[in-house]
Amino acid sequence: SWRIFTLVEVITFTFFFISILKNKTSRIVLSTAAVIFIIAFLTDLILTKAENFDTTPTVLESIIFMSFSIHYYYQELNKPISTTFIYNTSLFWFVSGIMLYFATCFFFFINAQTNQNSKDFNINFKHVMLLASIIQSISFFIGFLTAKYSTSNSSTPPSSKININDLLN
Repeated sequence: SWRIFTLVEVITFTFFFISILKNKTSRIVLSTAAVIFIIAFLTDLILTKAENFDTTPTVLESIIFMSFSIHYYYQELNKPISTTFIYNTSLFWFVSGIMLYFATCFFFFINAQTNQNSKDFNINFKHVMLLASIIQSISFFIGFLTAKYSTSNSSTPPSSKININDLLN
């Protein structure tokens, strides 16, 4: 079940990042990274037991999406000066949720397969995964609120018209 979830997550996040990255080279690099991931995923699937945690693909996935999250922030911060703050866009909150999830779980992912028989590690792993999922869900929720409460106009993206401070009042 971990393996199927990892594959679905990679496919979903790859399409998400391809849709928001402006630079063609970045999209090509992400597509190439996704292909490398799939090769690593299939190799891991063949070489390890199905009940083992898929450490190698998950760590590779974490590195890919943390890197592209940072690239997204870089892309957004290098835009010409605008009146909209980056945190007032729904995409910022979605990318932040992805980044925070993988950053929170990264070192646990690295050690998961080696320590899968340790009761203490498994308890801590579940707590960290729960915390990371809650943080990601809150970030996604803020992203959906940001998108929902923006007033649409065909000339500008709806996510650029809402101020996160309005949501907090």
